[in-house]
Amino acid sequence: MKILIINPNTTETFTEAVQVAVDAYKSSDTEIIAVNPKAGPGTIESIFEEMMSGAPTLELFLANENKYDGFIIACYGNEGLVQAAREITDKPVIGITEASYYMACMLGRKFSVVTTGDRWESLLWDSVRLHGLEDRCASMRPTSIATSELEASG
Repeated sequence: MKILIINPNTTETFTEAVQVAVDAYKSSDTEIIAVNPKAGPGTIESIFEEMMSGAPTLELFLANENKYDGFIIACYGNEGLVQAAREITDKPVIGITEASYYMACMLGRKFSVVTTGDRWESLLWDSVRLHGLEDRCASMRPTSIATSELEASG
């Protein structure tokens, strides 16, 4: 099985960290490659940056769609991008936001989301509602830390 992980921002060190984490847990018969577009925002901290990441990420997706069995969009909260990718393929496309919600639901009755900047709180509540999980989500907890700061702290 071949899976492509697409990090929609252009920060290669983040993409490399994703690859290291995946390599530590993937099975030996699965090939998983993490990539990011060459154009777009360095981090995604707002709706504006989320929208700016869309076209370069979808171009990368389309260039690789026939080479992989499934895809992971590695951007928390970028629901539109996941839905757009699902529109243009019949292969599985998983967003890390949706995956984390459902994993949390399997682990307990309620879950909370810890996020970076304050701007994400309302967007993530919209995301929770999109997936029909508003009764399961106890809270959103923004840390007021920029994604770029989080990345820099390693």
